[in-house]
Amino acid sequence: QLPSGVTGTVSQIGPLVFVDVELLPDPVSTDAQADADEYLAALGWTFIGENLSTPVNSVGCIVSVYDATGGQAFTGTVPIIFDTVSKNMSTGLYTFDALAGTVEVLEGGTYEVQFDVTLTTNGNSRITSKSFLTRNGLTVPGTNAFAYHRSAANGEDTASMTITLDLAANDVLGVNAMRMGTSGTALTVLDGSRFSLRRVA
Repeated sequence: QLPSGVTGTVSQIGPLVFVDVELLPDPVSTDAQADADEYLAALGWTFIGENLSTPVNSVGCIVSVYDATGGQAFTGTVPIIFDTVSKNMSTGLYTFDALAGTVEVLEGGTYEVQFDVTLTTNGNSRITSKSFLTRNGLTVPGTNAFAYHRSAANGEDTASMTITLDLAANDVLGVNAMRMGTSGTALTVLDGSRFSLRRVA
């Protein structure tokens, strides 16, 4: 809450609280920054910068995207196209590519990564699917998740995976899915697949 007589906005991004106020300089002072520092110090606050688009501490910030279209059919290995963002707590930390279905992290750190991939099959084909995480186009070890799809009538099944990774700035993450075996077609299910990252350190 802002003190009496001060106008502005207060917003929260994850664990951080941001205050946007316009400070009027002391009419006898020529150093506006010193005025701002003195004012904030009196309130017990610290000046960290202005016009910030990225939280100074982005730990706890989440991005979550999902497939709002479905119907992506495949018989080999394909990237899952997550085309809709449900939450991006910091565009300065995450860049979402709706055409590729990928998320780029803009700061190095430790991240918890999670995905669910829901697939079905066509006709009476019985198939097994494998989904896995990719980083910069390469498979991330330890991220395989499997599902079995019996037939079009009751073929929906979901493969889920959660892992904690150290990522570098500009790493691009995505999820691939693979129809295993030699017959049948796998299809994504409307609103059935989602992908999220949360910075933990």
